[in-house]
Amino acid sequence: MATFVLAPHSLSPATRLKDAAAVAFIALLLGIPMIGLTTVDQGGALRVATRWPTLFAFVAVAFAGRLILRYGIDQFKARQLTRERAEAAVAPVGGRAGSPLLTWVGWAALGIAVALPIIFSDNRYVVDTATTVLIYVMLGWGLNVVVGLAGLLDLGYVAFYAVGAYTYAILATQFGWGFWQALPVAGGMAATFGVILGWPTLR
Repeated sequence: MATFVLAPHSLSPATRLKDAAAVAFIALLLGIPMIGLTTVDQGGALRVATRWPTLFAFVAVAFAGRLILRYGIDQFKARQLTRERAEAAVAPVGGRAGSPLLTWVGWAALGIAVALPIIFSDNRYVVDTATTVLIYVMLGWGLNVVVGLAGLLDLGYVAFYAVGAYTYAILATQFGWGFWQALPVAGGMAATFGVILGWPTLR
């Protein structure tokens, strides 16, 4: 029977629950305007409608997903620590094996990511919401590169996103460009302005 050593930086079950609850609370705050509330056309006038069951399901998925992810990370760190201690005493014979749980979670996430656009392709609300979520995810990743990795506190980072958005809007509305035609040009314009403003700052 395999014995796992708890890594020093692993979280206790109570701490995992608190961490998952914090993620669920953030998901609730973000989900209220994006999922919990929507507008419907009623007799030519817009009316605000609520979608609380969908919102609560979203929060529950966020809570469970964070809990499973945190558990998988802790188990991976524990196995890694055990393996490193064993390799320090005995010369390694073969290559390292990855965590089966994390491998399964990764393949499952990939399958869900591929299946969801196909399943909800006819639901315009879901497609628009998912598009908005992914846009903010990409903005968060970019901000992590600028602030987290480069160490540059750039509060005007979103301006580059605005440059790309306006470039795409102008090309699509004024020049009749298609999505795939305007997309690389808009991204190139945003990157160009980022280089122009970022290069002197880094120097």
